[in-house]
Amino acid sequence: MQVLNLNGTDVKSFEAIEDLMICCQLNTLSLRHTLLGKIPNYREVIGVLLPNLVTLDDAPVDLDRRLLTTRAVVEEARRLLQELVFETDEERRFEDILLEQPSFQAEPFNLG
Repeated sequence: MQVLNLNGTDVKSFEAIEDLMICCQLNTLSLRHTLLGKIPNYREVIGVLLPNLVTLDDAPVDLDRRLLTTRAVVEEARRLLQELVFETDEERRFEDILLEQPSFQAEPFNLG
């Protein structure tokens, strides 16, 4: 596999991306509209995790930036992603609770 399009999927961890390391020929990856794409420096982190990657989200992976990306940057991105996943899950739970509530219908008021 050389090209993988994960646009709009529910990828919630960098570990899921690390699993792609077994795809030695993967050189193009798309992560638009995913939680990963909302993390600052995600391009650098993905570049470190997938060293054979040439293109990410239709843009070349910058080799110099890949080499300068430190473990601290990767760990900070992991932490931010966990926060984002938690917030997203909380929003979904709140929406589910609202959907489970019976709709309120007022009884007619009778003055007589």
